[in-house]
Amino acid sequence: MGVHVMALTSSGGLPLFSRHKGNTEPLSFSMVASLNGVNMFCNNHNITLHSTLTQDSTVVWKDYENSLTLVAVASTTNEALIRELLDIIFNAMVLTVGIDELKSIRNVERLKRELRSCFPLIDKLLDCLDLGDRTAALFQLLPLVEVILCEENLIFQTCLDNFSESLDSLFACVVLEGCVAVATPGWWELDSTERKLLALINAITTNTSANDIPVFLPCKSPSGHLSAAIYQEVYQRPCSMQVCRPLPRPF
Repeated sequence: MGVHVMALTSSGGLPLFSRHKGNTEPLSFSMVASLNGVNMFCNNHNITLHSTLTQDSTVVWKDYENSLTLVAVASTTNEALIRELLDIIFNAMVLTVGIDELKSIRNVERLKRELRSCFPLIDKLLDCLDLGDRTAALFQLLPLVEVILCEENLIFQTCLDNFSESLDSLFACVVLEGCVAVATPGWWELDSTERKLLALINAITTNTSANDIPVFLPCKSPSGHLSAAIYQEVYQRPCSMQVCRPLPRPF
C-alpha cells in the first residue's frame, strides 16, 4: 500500500521531484520515463490522458499551466481523491515559489532546488490519503482545517486581533496542539486550500520558536510575496501564532 507523486516539465519531461509514502519501493527511472512518455505521446496526438488502472493501483496524470505535469500512482481506486491531492500539491508548489516560476520555467535545476522547501508540506499532504494505515497523521480531509474549541478562545481572539492589527495584517491565526483555535475574519475568508496549506506550515515548523517564511497565496496572491511569521511557545500545550502580511517593498 502506498502512493507516489512525480512532477515533470510538460515540454521535455524533465523530473522536478518525486515523493512517496507507504511500504512500497520508489519508482524506478524507467517507470517514471514510461509514465511520462505515454502522456507526451497522447499530448502530441491531441489526446488527453486522464488515468488508467493496473491490478493494484490507479495512475492519474494532470497538466498545469501548460508547463508542469503531475503524475500520481496510488493503491486506491478513488480517482477523485487522487486528483484533489494533485491539485493541492500544485498549490503547495505555488505557495513556495509562486505561479510565475511555474508558468515559465527558465532554469530547471534552480526550480528543483527551490521546490525542496515544499517537500515537508507535500509529505504532510500525502498523509491525507487513507491507504489502510491507521497510524497516519490526522490530516484525512484534504481541503479542511482541523479546529479546536477551548475555554481560552475568547482571550486568544482578543489577543490575536490586537496583535494582527498592530502588524497591519488581515490574516492571522492561533494554532493549539495542531488545530486552529481562533483566527481573524480575513484568515477565514481565504480559500480552503490556502487555509489548509498555511495550517500545515505550522505543523512542519516545530523545531524553532520563530520562523519567517515567504509564501505566495495560491488563490489570493499567487504572484505576490507574503511573509508568514510563525511564533511558537510551549507551556502546558504546544501553541503557535501565525501572521501573514505583505513583504516590505525594497527601496
